[in-house]
Amino acid sequence: MKTITLSSGTYAVDPILDGFEIIEKPSSNVAFVGTSMLEHKIYVQFKNGSGYMYSEVDYDTLSFVPIAESIGKFISSKVVKHFPSEKQEKTLVNWIPELVITGDIKDFPAKSEAGVIFQMSEGATVEYIEPKEPEF
Repeated sequence: MKTITLSSGTYAVDPILDGFEIIEKPSSNVAFVGTSMLEHKIYVQFKNGSGYMYSEVDYDTLSFVPIAESIGKFISSKVVKHFPSEKQEKTLVNWIPELVITGDIKDFPAKSEAGVIFQMSEGATVEYIEPKEPEF
């Protein structure tokens, strides 16, 4: 699984989206949009976690995704009901918690919620940083 870093944090991207350009834009409903010019597809992940893959998308529509003034309105008016869609069974872009470790990290093994294994001394602490809203 590859990772990407966007303005709001670091994310694990499902292999289904290999070859997609993933972007985030200010929106009350849309979390991420991915486009694949080669496959003529758009992936939309909403802030509630649901996601849809749209196929057979024409080049003009694909090219306007990154420059759309309102990504939610664009998806709603130019993509939904205009192209074949498939609801995704899982989220394909997932936030990776940022770890802030204080103290010496060498004496005993620990495993984070993200599955990262590291060595920590007694008394060291781990703090998870919540994702922030992107700044545009």
